[in-house]
Amino acid sequence: MRTKDIIFNTLKNSKTLIATLVIYMILSTVFLIGFPLIGWKLLEVADTLEVNSIWLILFSLSALLFFIFDNLRVKTNVILCTKVNNNLQNVLYKTALNGDFRDLEKLDDAYLTKNIIINTKKITLDYMENNIIVFINEILVIIAIFIAAFSVHAIFAAILLASLPIIYIILKAFVKFSDKFYDKKMHTEKERISEISNKIKNIKNIKIRNGIQKEESIFSEELKKYSKSHKKNEILNFMSNKSMRTLLSAVLMVTFISLGIILMKNQHNWDLGIRPTGVRDILLFVLLTPIAYASFNKITSCHLSPSQISDELDEIDQFLLIRSETKEGQVDHFDDVRILSFENVSYSSDKANFSNISFEVKKNQKIALFIESNNINEVLTNLVNKLEKPQYGSISINDCDFNRIDTNYLRGLISEIIPESKLTKNSIRDNIIYPFEFDEYQYNDVLNKCLLKETINRFEKKDNTIIDKETDLSEDEKLRLIWAGALYRDGKVILIDDTNISISETKYSLIKETLKLKNRIFIFITKDIDVIKNCDKVVIFKDNIIVESGDTQDLLNDKKSIISSMIKKKNR
Repeated sequence: MRTKDIIFNTLKNSKTLIATLVIYMILSTVFLIGFPLIGWKLLEVADTLEVNSIWLILFSLSALLFFIFDNLRVKTNVILCTKVNNNLQNVLYKTALNGDFRDLEKLDDAYLTKNIIINTKKITLDYMENNIIVFINEILVIIAIFIAAFSVHAIFAAILLASLPIIYIILKAFVKFSDKFYDKKMHTEKERISEISNKIKNIKNIKIRNGIQKEESIFSEELKKYSKSHKKNEILNFMSNKSMRTLLSAVLMVTFISLGIILMKNQHNWDLGIRPTGVRDILLFVLLTPIAYASFNKITSCHLSPSQISDELDEIDQFLLIRSETKEGQVDHFDDVRILSFENVSYSSDKANFSNISFEVKKNQKIALFIESNNINEVLTNLVNKLEKPQYGSISINDCDFNRIDTNYLRGLISEIIPESKLTKNSIRDNIIYPFEFDEYQYNDVLNKCLLKETINRFEKKDNTIIDKETDLSEDEKLRLIWAGALYRDGKVILIDDTNISISETKYSLIKETLKLKNRIFIFITKDIDVIKNCDKVVIFKDNIIVESGDTQDLLNDKKSIISSMIKKKNR
């Protein structure tokens, strides 16, 4: 699905909201123009007290209703465009979350964030809300003003019609003129910086050639020239700023209002078949003209060309091409997890390279994958979590290939403690239970297993304490919290990568407590000999190949085995 399709589908499903916005636009416009028109009528019936009171009430009511409906118009506009923005952001965020990990790794984090937040905002909140819809509303206002003007006084309407494009052309010419001098100023500044930079780099040569006094003299002369040029440019820069443009616009508007009043008062000199101009006509002209100019100014400030957002649309379209890791019709239930196996698995990337890796681990078994490379542990955890796929071979659960298993269901089977496991800026409780709902029995169970109750009781807000940089937690306590989160997930496969966990009594006590769990598959990715000795099986990786594997006890009994040699080396 392309970006435009998402936007159009959202708008298609927002017909009521769009209809409401259109109604509010019409009503706010009616009362905006009705306010001065009723004032015009009020002057006509000023000598009749009873009628005058009615029109006075209508005059006040029109002003109030304009305020109400204009606020509702703005609010509805914001709601509609925010809905489109939220829907687009939601689709993009889901695309990122469900995207193939290998595709996501190729993309910069800033690129993902830019598309989800910045590009969507520019398309919906900037382009749609502040340009397209504003343009439509102001066009409606201009049309209403000219209809009202023609119905009241033709000369009035003709002056307005002629003056708007003239003011626009004058203002555009002024901006173009001032921008030209601003560009010249910036070019001069860049040249000056470059010239001084070159001379600074050339100081050694200037000293050798004894040119210090000459350079000082040249620099002083250049400063005088620069001062004159800077004063001139700053004056022009001041003239080109927004306040000066507003002042010029006001002067032009006053000029045309004055011209209009003169023409309307002297219309008796021409035989145009138009009724005589009264004071109330001139007052209406004075009231409606600023409204017309304000609307016209908004219209000319709108950027309607699709090229304004073409780059953002293209970037989001590319973003939406990220492959999803989820597929329909995959296995999403096992009665039991009996065995996890790697069969002739080969993998190649800039992180690691290995071929024909095979091992299996059954329920209630513990396997240790001993590694030397710091990258292979990341690859192994990615493969087990289906973040990456092997080039060749297969990984399976219960002889069912990972490719046939629903990705989200598979990850729900796994509880892992890996280097990427981090505490987030949430409460202690939310860090432990994420992403599940609170289960009091399960929660208290993992607190007891990880010896966290004493830690929690230290804080005034207990487990509602927000974890941030200021939170007083030791490294051991942080490890216990991360471990509690893994145990709360209650996975059938326990994956522990302790390569970055320092050796401590806390680590060993947590492992010991974890190994008490029944009917689990335990996979340790480790460099710790003491962890290996507590496992049923061991696979030793060296230089991206398996150099030894088998039952741990058999290998420990074999004095020639690599694992025996490693233990001897450690005990020396």
